[in-house]
Order: sequence, then C-alpha cells, then structure tokens
Amino acid sequence: MKLLRPILDNLRLVWKYYRTGFSCVHLNPSLNAKALLRDGLFTITLATIGVKGIIVFIHGWDKREEERIRNRRVLKFIFTWVFRKANMIFVLASSFRQSMIDLGFDPCKVHTITTMFDGNIFKQDGATEKHKGRTILFLSRFVAEKGVYELLEAFVEIAATFPDAKLVLAGDGPEREKIIKFIEFQQI
Repeated sequence: MKLLRPILDNLRLVWKYYRTGFSCVHLNPSLNAKALLRDGLFTITLATIGVKGIIVFIHGWDKREEERIRNRRVLKFIFTWVFRKANMIFVLASSFRQSMIDLGFDPCKVHTITTMFDGNIFKQDGATEKHKGRTILFLSRFVAEKGVYELLEAFVEIAATFPDAKLVLAGDGPEREKIIKFIEFQQI
C-alpha cells in the first residue's frame, strides 16, 4: 500500500485537475527524501499535464540531505531535473537560496522569503484594554505533535508562579475539541 499511495495520489491529482482546471499549484516540501519524492512526483505530474504555475516552497532544510544531493550525481541530476519544472522556488534563508543556485537553479526563479510576521500590525490605538500580565501565545495547528498538551501542563505551573499570566491558543485542527476538554478538566 505504501508503494501504491504515491501513484494513487498522483492519479487523484490528475483527476482533480481535469475536473477543476486549476492553473497554479503550491507544493510545500521539506528538504528531506520522503517529502522530495512525494512532491517531486507531483511536480513531474503537474508539468506533464500542462499546469503552468508550479510553485515550490521548501520550508524545511536538512543540511545532510543537501549534502547527499550535492555529492551524488544521480540524486543531483534528478533533483534539479524535477524541480526546475517549477516556475518559482521559495526558501527561508539566503544560504538555502545560494545552495539552490549552486546546484544549478536559475537565480531568477529562487527567492528567499520569511514566515515571520511584522508585530507592528498588532499595535493597538488604545481603544482596547491591554492585558497587564505576561501573555504566552501558542499559534499553531492543533495537533499533539506541536506540543500543545505539554504547554498546557506547563502553564499550570507557570500560572501558579505568575498569577497574572495569560495563555492564548490560536489555531485550529483535529485536536481542538480534545484541547477544550483538557482545559476544562484541568481548570486552566
């Protein structure tokens, strides 16, 4: 089934394309073998069926994987052949951009962006009252792997030491209802 899944995913992608006719696809792999294989197959499929807008955002960078690609001719050839089909490639650091260029990618197609936000957009004009104590923000998808339960357990101890502390959970996901029940049960 593990071998069949990538084939089935690509068939579903083709079917979806012919049903909806989308013109742009954003792929979001990390620089690791599993993600590159999955999204590499998607990239080949998309280019083959004629999608003109293929955007790849490599959001995680594994230096060991980069070295493997760089030092193995076959891997380097496959990696560059596949991902050159993308119209644009985004990475999170200028050093990652330089690595892509060193691997043979067109500098005009590789861009550095950030996932950081400008905190100034949250500056208030004084119309609302600010919380005077310490505030912790958990901004994430609500899945156990993100550490939300560990944070909730730790916050109980934090609140005991800092009674003015406030915890704000922002996000959504499959654990949302369980988190709400956890908070109610723990009386956080």
